[in-house]
Amino acid sequence: MEYPDGFDKTKLRNKPICGILAVAIAAGVSYPVAYQTLRTVFHEKKLGSRFRGTTWQGQQLAALDRLAVKYRVFQFDKSVMKFCELHQDDGFIYLISIKGHIMTFKNGFIIDQHFCAPWQEYAHPRMKIKRVVKIVGKGW
Repeated sequence: MEYPDGFDKTKLRNKPICGILAVAIAAGVSYPVAYQTLRTVFHEKKLGSRFRGTTWQGQQLAALDRLAVKYRVFQFDKSVMKFCELHQDDGFIYLISIKGHIMTFKNGFIIDQHFCAPWQEYAHPRMKIKRVVKIVGKGW
């Protein structure tokens, strides 16, 4: 798994942009396209005057809808490690929400603005998952 086009890890590493990055990867678009889509959603929902990159699941799902991505949301009340063990070989992209953070998982790799490596190297494998979005297809 790789970072999307337009994502500069050195500049964006410590910014609250995990949701933007997750949407970019799930939709298969560049980072600037995902950023602009989420910025539009942010302003349409009148969530403030200035978009700084922080997103919540409702905004992320609205952005996926705009980008014609088909998905399914479900609960998974176990750890990141257990989820990864169960889904490491099924070929789907998953957006995994843990407390205050979202990351992308596919084919045994976790990716967020800090980390892109096999899930076994993830620093917090015992974190409990709040919710999962399974990307099941794209509309184009």
